[in-house]
Amino acid sequence: MENKQKGFSGKWKILNLENLLCLFIIICPILDAASFIFRNYFNTNFSISTFIRPIIPIIAVLYIFFKEKLKPQMLLIAGIYALYGLGHLYVFYRIKTGCAYGNEIRELQYLINYTYMIMNLFIYIYFFAAQNRLKEISNEEKGKAIYKLRKTVLICLTIYVGLIYLSLITKTSSYTYGEEKIGYKGWFESGNSLGTIILLTLFIVVPMISKKYLLGIRIWALMVTALAGAYITTLLGTRTGLYGFIIVILTYIVIAIIYGFIHSKNINKKAIALAIGAIRNNISWSCSFWFKNTRKKKKSRK
Repeated sequence: MENKQKGFSGKWKILNLENLLCLFIIICPILDAASFIFRNYFNTNFSISTFIRPIIPIIAVLYIFFKEKLKPQMLLIAGIYALYGLGHLYVFYRIKTGCAYGNEIRELQYLINYTYMIMNLFIYIYFFAAQNRLKEISNEEKGKAIYKLRKTVLICLTIYVGLIYLSLITKTSSYTYGEEKIGYKGWFESGNSLGTIILLTLFIVVPMISKKYLLGIRIWALMVTALAGAYITTLLGTRTGLYGFIIVILTYIVIAIIYGFIHSKNINKKAIALAIGAIRNNISWSCSFWFKNTRKKKKSRK
């Protein structure tokens, strides 16, 4: 009886942390927008969201550190990474090549940001994909956790798209390139970063259009993909969004065809033709929009 209670309590803690990590993904676009608005309103380099953002990942790392028998490995990796960071800053300080912008403080900020991203990658791999979780959660529940994570990413992308179009409707969007007044990046700091985030989430969202998902989820994913694609290819004003969306769709089509051949399933030729036609139209619309922006840039520089 006691063993069952311990197993249930352990399972409950992990599921709670999974929910917390999913919540973290959902609030990321809200924190990004809040950070941009706060910094511009108060004219400062810091914002409240900068301190709020690391809270959930730190809780997860502490849980892994004290719960699992990974203390030596984690301390060893942290030590190696700290030595690398110190060496990186020393080399940057001693050898000025001119290939990087900013000073040592700026370079330290880059290192902290990279460390934060690596830490998040480790956390999500551990909680949603690591094999050692089979000791605590059954295969069925593990599958549900992955499905929940994908749905969370869909919600996150929906919020990003909603905030972007809201800024466009209210005419409060900032320009991607402020001097030339080209492109719209909504209430976010960087157009290139925003485009990269949307593209990475699309790699997860686009496959949710397939028949193995519920009809409501498929319609939702299709609508968000269409709105996100229209934005990053025509309104964002960066080559990252223009070429990246085409790569995402082509990658999905190629993988779907290969998957169909491997599993001996009938491939829907009409769907593939429609997708290729949509890509062709998207390329023509995007190129015409890009050429207009390029001419506008050249004129503004003159």
